[in-house]
Amino acid sequence: MTGHSALSTRPSQLPKGYKQTEVGVIPEDWEVRPLASLQPVVTSGSRGWAEFYSDRGDSFIRITNLSRNSIELDLTDLRFVTLAQQASEANRTKVQIGDVLISITADIGIVGYISEKVPRPAYINQHIALVRFDQSKVVPKFISYFLSSSRSQKLFRAFTDAGAKAGMNLATVQQIRTALPPTLAEQEAIAEALSDADALIDSLEQLIAKKRLIKQGAMQELLTGKRRLPGFSGEWEVKRLGEVAQPRRERIDPRYSSPHEFCIELEHIEPGTGCLIGYTATSGESSLKSVFRSGDVLFGKLRAYLRKYWLADQGGVCSTEIWALVGNPLAVTPGFLYQLVRVDRFIEVASTAYGTHMPRSDWNVVMKYEVHLPPVAEQTAIASVLNDMDAEIVALKERLEKARLIKQGMMQELLTGRVRLVRTESRPIVETGQVREGNIHFRRSVLAAEIIDQLHDQPTFGHVKFEKMIFLVEHLCDVDTGSTYHRQAAGPYDNRALRSIDSQLRKQQWFDARKEGGRYRYVPMKKRGAHKPYFDRYFSGIGNTFGQILETFKPLDTERCEIVATLLAAWSDLLGENEAVSDERIVHEVLNNWHESKQRITEDRWIKALGWMKEKGFVPKGVAQS
Repeated sequence: MTGHSALSTRPSQLPKGYKQTEVGVIPEDWEVRPLASLQPVVTSGSRGWAEFYSDRGDSFIRITNLSRNSIELDLTDLRFVTLAQQASEANRTKVQIGDVLISITADIGIVGYISEKVPRPAYINQHIALVRFDQSKVVPKFISYFLSSSRSQKLFRAFTDAGAKAGMNLATVQQIRTALPPTLAEQEAIAEALSDADALIDSLEQLIAKKRLIKQGAMQELLTGKRRLPGFSGEWEVKRLGEVAQPRRERIDPRYSSPHEFCIELEHIEPGTGCLIGYTATSGESSLKSVFRSGDVLFGKLRAYLRKYWLADQGGVCSTEIWALVGNPLAVTPGFLYQLVRVDRFIEVASTAYGTHMPRSDWNVVMKYEVHLPPVAEQTAIASVLNDMDAEIVALKERLEKARLIKQGMMQELLTGRVRLVRTESRPIVETGQVREGNIHFRRSVLAAEIIDQLHDQPTFGHVKFEKMIFLVEHLCDVDTGSTYHRQAAGPYDNRALRSIDSQLRKQQWFDARKEGGRYRYVPMKKRGAHKPYFDRYFSGIGNTFGQILETFKPLDTERCEIVATLLAAWSDLLGENEAVSDERIVHEVLNNWHESKQRITEDRWIKALGWMKEKGFVPKGVAQS
């Protein structure tokens, strides 16, 4: 990767090799082209889709599925339609991998890209334009990134401002301009680099979501006594909140007192995180304020469902829309009280409000809320565990924010040609030049190909068993594949990674995942075996363990593989939370905090499987083997 310093937009100051264009300063060997000159297919959905809506069926893509943060579609609120295949709308608005989507009404210019992650068949509505390029002439993902860049978005806004009605027709879409590097290889390299940045962001977002769920589960168990920390026993007391804590009643009127430099308003508390994101100072025009001290728990009583809470680490003043809760030190610690006001049950009670337009929590209701209180020492220990989990989530959020900033900087540099991605012999092009060796997703597909190459002819081998095998290899061989596993019915399971692997295997012509008789099997393609030089290069250090895993699990049925993978995942999670781990604790985690389908397997079978894993040495990294 080579770089140039920041580029001026004044022609007299342009660095050698760059030119000024309508889309900004770009290298001289780049072109600016209207989309129409690339001869794409351009269409959009039409009205009348309401009659095809259904609870299940084919994916139906709306503007709400497009995001300004990523060209990947947001599938969290995906709708469905049932449409006859012969219907004209089915043929005209059906998406394909590589299609570029652009919102053309209301919020104009949101760009999406159809990747293998999008469940298909899928269709678009009338508010989205579909642009389909000839992929032998241009890399659609590059165009998606370019059109989503800040400079292109300014041009979209100009289209919006040009008329009285916020909308673009398909003819206007074709006149949108894009800059194009001269070769497909450079376009692909840029798209690939940005896609890797998006993959990192996505993995961090999923990891944060996972950690929050784990924290939520830990709160539900630790704050009710369902689960006890090692070294503690005895009965807990049940008290009403008003018996152990009260809002401070001390007020100050800034009009008649000196300014307070540390004043917390509701907007200074981040919803749902317990983080303070700012503060202000009072003035002679400020309204009445409440006083709080270090160790008080601040809780926003206006619209309590917003979950605004903070454990004060210094004294100050705050809005009277915030309770400054102070606990009886003989009954409840500040840290434990802080965790109590964060649980869903408390938020529900606090949301029982008076006032319709400005709903406020009613202390007369909240004070009757029942809390479970262990001895103070155990409260301190519980709060410490939960605070550590909070700290881990905060650290991950900081990493996420940094990753987003890095991606933003990459877009500014790569999509303007300020930084050129240069291919050399040390960075060879795989197959058609569309996959870089360093890409973690390509490495994952190489690992997958070797597993499938050795197991595909086994009668028990399909999608589910394959997912378990790659999970086991990743964890037992300490390999990072970029996957984020979920606790689904057949979990550990990562549907996105599985789709990506299947797509890459097909693209490289190694294996094709075909659904036959209600299950998937992997069928060799003409370039089967071509992955092996890459496997030897990337994974030469895992040979013995890798071979042992495949040899051991080769004859086992899918359910036995699921049992071992689930136990390994639960065991690893508990170790990651610094939990005291026993066989009973691991099995309890599986049966109570994983998908309910795990309960079909008897507890005795889980325990026996753990013994077998220890005997074989299939244990988390760092655990002493038997």
